[in-house]
Amino acid sequence: MSAQAQMRAMLDQLMGTSRDGDTTRQRIKFSDDRVCKSHLLNCCPHDVLSGTRMDLGECLKVHDLALRADYEIASKDQDFFFELDAMDHLQSFIADCDRRTEVAKKRLAETQEEISAEVAAKAERVHELNEEIGKLLAKVEQLGADGNVEESQKVMDEVEKARVKKREAEEVYRNSMPASSFQQQKLRVCEVCSAYLGLHDNDRRLADHFGGKLHLGFIEIREKLEELRRIVADKQEKRNQERLKRREEREREEREKLRRNISSHLTVNTFKFSLGLLFPTPEPICCEMIEPGFVLGIALTPAQHLTLGLAELLELCTDPPLKPVEVPVDGIPLVQCVDCPNSLRVPLIQVPVADKT
Repeated sequence: MSAQAQMRAMLDQLMGTSRDGDTTRQRIKFSDDRVCKSHLLNCCPHDVLSGTRMDLGECLKVHDLALRADYEIASKDQDFFFELDAMDHLQSFIADCDRRTEVAKKRLAETQEEISAEVAAKAERVHELNEEIGKLLAKVEQLGADGNVEESQKVMDEVEKARVKKREAEEVYRNSMPASSFQQQKLRVCEVCSAYLGLHDNDRRLADHFGGKLHLGFIEIREKLEELRRIVADKQEKRNQERLKRREEREREEREKLRRNISSHLTVNTFKFSLGLLFPTPEPICCEMIEPGFVLGIALTPAQHLTLGLAELLELCTDPPLKPVEVPVDGIPLVQCVDCPNSLRVPLIQVPVADKT
């Protein structure tokens, strides 16, 4: 890439697609399905593993630093929830990597010489110390590149201690098997990037592996996946709580509206309504009322329904005060019970009843 192209890419990343009034580049938005959401979140495996032996080539979706800049600006005011798309992408990629790791392990188990469980445990100890040394050496190189000489020297002291432990572990392993078998290269599969590691790898090989772009790239992808899982879980929980809160507020508003509607129709001696309870049985059963008597003045049509607790309904129907009398045998019930005794589906049915005078 030329210096001019690099400067153009840096400006795109900083200022977005409209940095110099180029409207043609705005034909595709960052929210378009053709745009790689993992790229917008700076975690696409095609970018992270570029230039390694597992280079995935060009991503099938659009990668544009200017679109990433547009997204970063817009996401400050709106949540686009692109983390879910990126999480699905990385989960699929890591699942493929883990499958390759298992296949490689089975292949090694079939090709390498069978050893006892005791010897295998001793070989595994050597592998673990190799891994520890490799990670420490990679850290030493990084600290040295950053100019942190003092901290780098401290880590080198840890490397020397690990080397002593490795020599002791190798001696134990060597004494547990024939010399001819010991000289054979014992391999294992790296759990992070599925690369092969040898039991007798030298420090340079270990440092190159654990400090290499491939291994560090897989660590970055796996850590990003865990971060996305936490973010998605938190956002989903927040959305569920907001949805529940909105539903409760909506139900409360509807109930209050119906309460006001009922109260506005309370008049004295306009109509008389029998208040009874009908349970969902094959035959209508007129049960014991909340309070025996007639309800005065609730003039609503049969089509009007509300979900209302019995205590709330009684509260609505006692202003003006009721005149307790017996419910007629052939009276039409006002309240129809559903499954829950604390929350009823209520059809308000007008029932004119002649005065008993």
